[in-house]
Amino acid sequence: MRSILAAAVLTLLSCPAFAQSYLWTGFYAGLHLGGMTVPGTQFTGSNLATPGAPAGSAAFAAETAQNLTGSTSDSARVMGGAQIGYNWRINQAFVAGIETDISKVSRHADILTRNQPFAGFPGFTVNSGLTSPNYLEYLGTVRARFGYVVAEPLLLYLTGGLAYGQTDSTTQFIATSPGTALTPPTGTFGGRSVRAGYTVGGGLEYAVYRNVSLKAEGLFYDMGSTTDQTVFNSFSAGVFVSTTGVSRTTNLNGVIARVGVNCLF
Repeated sequence: MRSILAAAVLTLLSCPAFAQSYLWTGFYAGLHLGGMTVPGTQFTGSNLATPGAPAGSAAFAAETAQNLTGSTSDSARVMGGAQIGYNWRINQAFVAGIETDISKVSRHADILTRNQPFAGFPGFTVNSGLTSPNYLEYLGTVRARFGYVVAEPLLLYLTGGLAYGQTDSTTQFIATSPGTALTPPTGTFGGRSVRAGYTVGGGLEYAVYRNVSLKAEGLFYDMGSTTDQTVFNSFSAGVFVSTTGVSRTTNLNGVIARVGVNCLF
C-alpha cells in the first residue's frame, strides 16, 4: 500500500496543469479521502451440556450464556488512500476504463459489557466484557468503470468489481466475580483474515485542467461475514462449574463515500 501511495503522490506532484479540454484517454493516478460504514458485532452465548458436570451447572451456564449475548451498533470509519487506472474514450459520449485502489481504514473497537447477578446463585455477580477491534486494516477494490460525458468536462460513471480487505476479529473476554470464589472464564479468540467480495456504485468526475480531474463517488461493498467461536470453562474454588460457548459474528458490508483527485499521464 505504501508503494502505491508514494507513486500516486509523486505522480500528482509532477502532473502538468495545462488548461485545455480534458483528454480522458490514458493512464492516471491519484489520491482519495472519505468515510465508510461498518456493521456492528453480534455476540452470542450458548449453554453447553457437559457430561459429569455438577448439579446446577446447566442453570449457571444458561445465565452465563445470557451474559455473553448482545450486539453493538454500526460505526463510521475514516478511510484514505490511492488509486491508479486507465481510461479509453470510446467516442465523444462514452468512456470505459478499469481502476484499482487501496485504502487505510481507521480503527474502532466493539465493546459489550454486562454486570449481571445470577438468580439461581445468590451472591454471584459476574462483570464481563467482550472487546473486539472489529476493523478493516485495509480495503481495496479492482473495478470496471463505464461513463457518459454529459458535457465537457463532466463525466458520470457506473462502476463495479472486486472488493477485498484484511480484517481483525481478535476478541478478548474478561470476567470477574467480586466477593465470590467463582473464577469466570477469560481468554482470547478470533484473529486476522483476508476477505473478498464485490462492490458496485457510481460517481462523477470533473476535469479542472487538461491533465487534472476531481471526483466524488459512492460505493456499496459486501465481503460476506466472519464468525469466530470458542468454549470457556468456569470454576468455583478450583472446582469445575460449567461450560459456556461464545461466538462473534460481523457482516462485512456497508457504504463508502469519498472524494479524490486524479492526474492523467
